[in-house]
Amino acid sequence: MIGADVNEQGQATSPFTGKIDEVRFPPSPGMPASLFVPARWNRSDDQTVLLYHMDGQVGPWIYDSSMNHAHGIILGQALVLPSN
Repeated sequence: MIGADVNEQGQATSPFTGKIDEVRFPPSPGMPASLFVPARWNRSDDQTVLLYHMDGQVGPWIYDSSMNHAHGIILGQALVLPSN
C-alpha cells in the first residue's frame, strides 16, 4: 500500500493525509540520500520496477509506466488532482 501504514494482516491502519504526485521504485532502494535529486516527471527505463504518475488515473486504476505494467487500484476516498 502506498501512503498507509499496515498491520500484520496487510490491512491499512492509518491513511496518508497529503498529496502524492508520483511513485517510482528503482531496482534497489540503497541510494544515499545525498545523491537523490527529485525530478518533476520521472521517466521509466529498463531498471524501473514501478512508476505511477498519480495523474494517470483511469477509473479506479493507476497506470504503471514501467515495463512491468503492474497497474494499481485506488481504494477508499483517494483523489487524483491536477497539479497547480
